[in-house]
Amino acid sequence: LAIGSREHEALAQVYTPGGLPLTELPTIISNLLEDDRLLLDERFGATARYPELKKKFESEAELQKIMLEGYVEWVQETGADAGYEVIGAEEIVEAPFYDSWLFKTVVHLIGRLDVRLRRLSDGRILFIDHKTVVSFIKIGELRRNPQMKMYRLLLQLSTPGELQPGGAIYSQLRKVKRTMRATPPFYHREP
Repeated sequence: LAIGSREHEALAQVYTPGGLPLTELPTIISNLLEDDRLLLDERFGATARYPELKKKFESEAELQKIMLEGYVEWVQETGADAGYEVIGAEEIVEAPFYDSWLFKTVVHLIGRLDVRLRRLSDGRILFIDHKTVVSFIKIGELRRNPQMKMYRLLLQLSTPGELQPGGAIYSQLRKVKRTMRATPPFYHREP
């Protein structure tokens, strides 16, 4: 959970309108890890569990650095971000879904979008959901996952016509240290 949360926080500093350059991603994650390292020392430094927690944290920190350094290389080599303009990041979107005057109840849908994009070739609005995964999620499983369908419904209910979503992209980063024994690919985007 901490790995995914930190990676989302780091990626949000890049994938935001006017965000930091992609090449800053390794520095961003290093800074976030240092903040968490200090918090770990402060909260657990005097406890018996500290050596075990510190060892686990350092292993995860190494993994995250490797993953995001590789992600930068992958995006640069493949041009995965070319042709897109980021128009929103970490947006909390809310819309009324059900209103019962009889029971005086209003149900709202709420979601948090990782990234909203405009595809430059046709102006179409898309959104990206970043996932840290052990292995890539197959397209059939992604299509059955209600998350993107819920985001799309939420955006249709809450967004003016020109910003209506035209699709979604799953951006997957494998939790692997990319050693000689590791089998690529390590990164994948599935529209």
